[in-house]
Amino acid sequence: MIDVLIGVMDILKADATITNLIGEKVFGEEIPRDEIVNLPSKMIAVVSAGGVEKNQTSSTISARFDIWCYGETKYEARLLSRAAYDALKTVERVTIDGMLIHSVALSGGPHPYRDPDTGWPAMIRSVSVIADDRSII
Repeated sequence: MIDVLIGVMDILKADATITNLIGEKVFGEEIPRDEIVNLPSKMIAVVSAGGVEKNQTSSTISARFDIWCYGETKYEARLLSRAAYDALKTVERVTIDGMLIHSVALSGGPHPYRDPDTGWPAMIRSVSVIADDRSII
């Protein structure tokens, strides 16, 4: 089965605006421990939120993710969150990492947040991703 989370991360990493803001600091599920010493700073964590929906008669899956955008301040986190949304909202039938992503839709947010473990400011948006569950050769 394909890993839609990796596809979402790679879409964000390929966006010029995001690269200018954070370089390669797009992580899956959580921020690595060795990066925590760099916070608060701008970075993104793509976190699974609710599993994957699959219809037995269709080759598509629907996956939901929370896009955690961290910044030095809530305003900086908001700017990064907007850039992430801009990169994802235009996705339409993109092939990346051997998977076909049909679309990405905003399903919630942005919500200002303060990470309870670190106290750092963040902005969270939820997205729903429709992708084909078959690998594209």
